[in-house]
Amino acid sequence: MELSVPSQVAEIIKVLNDHTYTAHLVGDCVRALIKGENPLDFDIITDAEMYRLIAIFEEKFKTNTDYAPKGEIIVINGAMGISVSPYRSRIAEDGKPIYCGTIDEDLKRRAFKADAVAYSLEDGIYDPFGGLDDLCGETVVLNAAVTEKTEEKKNVKGKKEVVTNSPFTVFENNPAAVLEAIRRYSTDGVEIGEETYRNICENPKVIFSIPGEEFHKNFKSILLGKRVTDTLMRFKSVLFSVIPKLSETDGYNQCSIVQEYPLFEHIARAVGYAVPDFTVRLALLFHGIGKTDCAADMGAFTSYAGHCERGAMLTREIMTDLGFPSEFTKLISFLVLHHDDDINEGNYTSYTAEYGTENVRYLVLMRAADIRAKRSDRDYEQRSGELRFLADEIARGGSEVTRRNSVTFADLKKLTESLGL
Repeated sequence: MELSVPSQVAEIIKVLNDHTYTAHLVGDCVRALIKGENPLDFDIITDAEMYRLIAIFEEKFKTNTDYAPKGEIIVINGAMGISVSPYRSRIAEDGKPIYCGTIDEDLKRRAFKADAVAYSLEDGIYDPFGGLDDLCGETVVLNAAVTEKTEEKKNVKGKKEVVTNSPFTVFENNPAAVLEAIRRYSTDGVEIGEETYRNICENPKVIFSIPGEEFHKNFKSILLGKRVTDTLMRFKSVLFSVIPKLSETDGYNQCSIVQEYPLFEHIARAVGYAVPDFTVRLALLFHGIGKTDCAADMGAFTSYAGHCERGAMLTREIMTDLGFPSEFTKLISFLVLHHDDDINEGNYTSYTAEYGTENVRYLVLMRAADIRAKRSDRDYEQRSGELRFLADEIARGGSEVTRRNSVTFADLKKLTESLGL
C-alpha cells in the first residue's frame, strides 16, 4: 500500500534516510492517509538519537527544540511543522522520555493496534500488531495492542493451561489509555473492540494513577463529545468509580409523571442535549446527584424538596476531591444549587441583576437541556428550544443588564447559607 505523503514531509524523511537512519510516519496522520484524507499534523519516529536529530536538521531547516527534553523536535519545512522523535518506550512520570532501540518498542506504547501502524517511504506499511484491519473499516476500532498478562498453571489432571490475568498490561503501564479510548469514542466516533471494552469496564480503577491535569483534560473532552450521552451510559462503571455517589442514580425510578427516564439516564440525556459548553455540561452531570438523598414518598409521586441544596454540597465535595480549581468549583456548585429556578422570558432581567448575566445564561441553557431530557414529548422539545433562544437573547443583551459575579459575591445569601462558601 502506497500512501500520498506531502512533499515537505517526504523531504524530512529523505534527509534521515540519507544519514542512514530509518524513519516512519506514525499516529493519526497514518490513519488519515489510509482513509484518503489530508492530515495537518505529521509525526515521524526514527532510530536517530536526539543529539543527532538536532545536528542534522538545524543545519538546513528552522527547528523548534523546546520539546527536546520530552523527546521531540519540530522541524519547519515550508508552512508545515513536522514532529520528529527518537524511539521512546514510554514517558516517565516526570515527563522525561525513556528511549528505546527498536520501532516495535515504540509502537507498543501506543496502546491500541490501530495507533501502532507505521509507514515508511521505502517499505510501505509496517504493522507488527495487526492494526491495519482496525483502521481500514468504515469506522476505526480500538483494540489493545498488548494482550493480558498470562501464566501457566497445572490443572487438576496435571496438564498445563494458560491462565489470564487482568487488566491488560497496556492499561497497567499506560492508564491514560483508558480515558483516551473513552474520549475518542465520545469525540471521534471510533468503536472499541469487545474484549478491550470489557477490560476497561471491569478494571476502571487503573485511571486513578493518571495525573490530575491529564485527567481533567480528557474528562472535559469526553463531556464535550458528540456521543457524550452514549458514552456516559456505556462507560458508567468507569464514571461511577471516579464519582461513586452517581452510582446511586443508576436505574433509579423518579416516580414522576414528568420524568420518563431513570435518573442516571435522564442525567446522561441532559448532558447530551446541552450546548457543547463544559461549564453547562459539567453542572448538568451533577444536577440530579442530590435526589436520592432527598426522596420523600408522597403516595402518587415522589418529592425531592432540598435536592438542589444537597446536590450543590455534594458537587463542591466531589470537585474538590477531584482537584478542580476552587473558583470553578464554586461556579458549578452555584449552578447546581439554582438549576431549578424558574427563569423565563418575563423575569430573567431581575435574575441577571442578582446572579450576573453569564450565570443566568448558563442556568437557562441547563434548564433547556433538563426539560428536553425529561420526556420524549414534542411540547418538552419545543419549550427547550424556546429557552435556548432566550439564552441567546440574554447573551446579546448582556451589556445592557446590571452584572454581578456570583462566584465572588460573598453576600449572595442563599449560596453562602446552603454551602458555607
